[in-house]
Amino acid sequence: MIEAAVTGQPAILTPADVADIEDLLEAFAAKGSPKLKSTIQKIESDFHQGKFATYFGIDAEDSY
Repeated sequence: MIEAAVTGQPAILTPADVADIEDLLEAFAAKGSPKLKSTIQKIESDFHQGKFATYFGIDAEDSY
């Protein structure tokens, strides 16, 4: 999926992909500075609003 996104081919995040990204973000937030935690909260909020393309230029399935 990452290779597809990088080469400009269609790429869709599955619910499992979204969960993995959220887990990674939480791991960074747990050890990060207050500013990093705040940024991660903003990214997670955007994800929950379906704004994946803002960060990755790819879409996500609706069923997450």
